[in-house]
This record gives sequence, structure tokens and C-alpha cells, in this order.
Amino acid sequence: LLIDMDPQASLTVSMPADIGHTCPKMDGSVKAARAADYLTGRDPIRSAIIAGKGSPDFLPADESLTLLQDHSAMDKTPQRYLMLKKAIEPVKKHYEYIIIDTPPALSMLTLNALQACTGVIIPSKPDIYGLHGLAEVIKTIEAVRLNGNPRLRIDGILLQMMNSRATFYNDMRVQFNIIAEAFKTTVFNTTIRQSVTADEAIASHTTIRRLKPGSPLAADYTAWLNEYEEERKNG
Repeated sequence: LLIDMDPQASLTVSMPADIGHTCPKMDGSVKAARAADYLTGRDPIRSAIIAGKGSPDFLPADESLTLLQDHSAMDKTPQRYLMLKKAIEPVKKHYEYIIIDTPPALSMLTLNALQACTGVIIPSKPDIYGLHGLAEVIKTIEAVRLNGNPRLRIDGILLQMMNSRATFYNDMRVQFNIIAEAFKTTVFNTTIRQSVTADEAIASHTTIRRLKPGSPLAADYTAWLNEYEEERKNG
């Protein structure tokens, strides 16, 4: 199951073009379902999950997430951070993996995702902006682990848009490793290269492996997935 928790809806936009809000849902309905409605309990989550056809099941994002975030700013109770965790509880047993795409900022929606999940993969471009933001992200994850989600862990930091031939990026990778070690986590050995193939796949509403299965970028993601699975297997 893929869940888009980002009001910008980048994951939703990149999904296959024939997947829309009025596609058949997990409960068989075809009505348009707003993300805020399943998060607040107005509608059951099954009425919002789009059943995948050759792709994962999917919970899309929409503008209601922005409205929900603005409204929740006035709510000071801890419950505002547990909406997603409560919403997915009835369907968790149906999925081996539930992958949540979060906003780039540390917002109420991001904190909902952190309370609901057990592992975090931190993608970052190996530049000074990514480096400065990394420590704050890790500190937030640690705070969530100490305040409500003790099972939460950082699975690793994934460096993207990497140019391994550039000395600057390799120097930045060393700095990322230093921060990762300080917070007792790791930077994945596999990096994801910068490639126009990613933009082409998004524009085509398909995956990189379907668009260009033999491309170097597809090989990067396959290598990273193998590394990730191996690390999970070894605990």
C-alpha cells in the first residue's frame, strides 16, 4: 500500500494516469473520497484506498490535507498526531509493506506518518542543504520514538541525485556518514544517480523499471532495494 501524505501530491501525480479518485476502491465503491475524511474517521479507510491493477494499492493526496493541517494547528491535543495510525489499523494485516510519502517539511502530516510507521528511509541530495536538514530530521525522529512510538527506527539515509565522479559529492558523502554515525544510523552504500529517466517516468505516469528496465537508474534502485532487504534480514 502506498500512502501520499504530502499536500503537494507528487506521488499521486506520478501514479498511472488511469488511477483517479473515482476508481474502484477497496470497499467496491467508486465515489470520490477526500484524504481528510479517512484521516479524521468520517469515512472508513477502505472507501479511500484505490485498488491497484498491476501496481500497489494507493491512498492519494488532495487539497483537503492542507485544510486539515491548518485546522489541526489549533488543536493542541496529542491525538492530532495519531490520525493516520488509527486510520490504517483496520487494513494493516492485508499488506506486507505500507509505504508513506511525507512532505519535505516537518509538519503535522509528517509527524502523523512517524507515529504510524516502524521504519524511516531518509532520502537526501548530497549537498549542504541536505546536510543541514539531516540532523534536525533525525532529532525529530528520535523525539517521536521517545514520545509515543518506541518501535520507530531509522532504516538508513539514501543519497539521491548523486554524481560519484564529482569530488564535491564524495566529500559530502563523508560528512553524511559522520552525522549518521553520531546518531547511530547509517548511509546506504548504494546511491541513486542523477538521471533524466526519473523525470521521464514521472511524466509518463509509470515506474522507472517499466519505462527503461535496463537503464542505469533502474539498476541503482534495484541494487538499493537488495541492500535494504539484506539489512532488514540481518536485523
